[in-house]
Amino acid sequence: YCVINIWASLECTHFSKAKGGLARDADSRTLADHLYKYVEQLDTDYIYIENVREFLTWGALDENGKPIHEKKCQDYNRWRDAIKLYGYSYSYKLLNSADFCAYTSLERYVGVFARIGMPIKFPKPTHVKRSKLKDTGLKPWKAVREVLDLENEGRSIFGLTKMGKPYSQNTLKRIY
Repeated sequence: YCVINIWASLECTHFSKAKGGLARDADSRTLADHLYKYVEQLDTDYIYIENVREFLTWGALDENGKPIHEKKCQDYNRWRDAIKLYGYSYSYKLLNSADFCAYTSLERYVGVFARIGMPIKFPKPTHVKRSKLKDTGLKPWKAVREVLDLENEGRSIFGLTKMGKPYSQNTLKRIY
């Protein structure tokens, strides 16, 4: 038996809080709706969605391109329920990369749609924030300083060419 998977990292820039107070682009916020075409054509066993936490709050925008607070989550719930109608069960978790041995703390929404009867499993964390370490049996988050070599300043692109000659003035102007 062959298990067919779709991994969809839907555009997140217009959901992310990193967008700040800037207006959102309504068209890019609807890219998740195009997933239906793949689901219908591929008849997959699993669909994995990766995005920012704010994807869960996907809702309508006002005339200025700002999210309407009262309609928060409506588009997300509609989208999730529509995918489930294709015969899927669903679960999601917010996973932090630092909990899985990464040298950075980056939280991501991971949603899983599975054919009814197929298991949904998420990885178990191997690490935890130091302040929550007590009696967990997990390792502490890794600090990026463990892998940074601040003594290695690299080689300047403004130095010599591979042939050991200085760059011409015109080349330096283009670089600058």
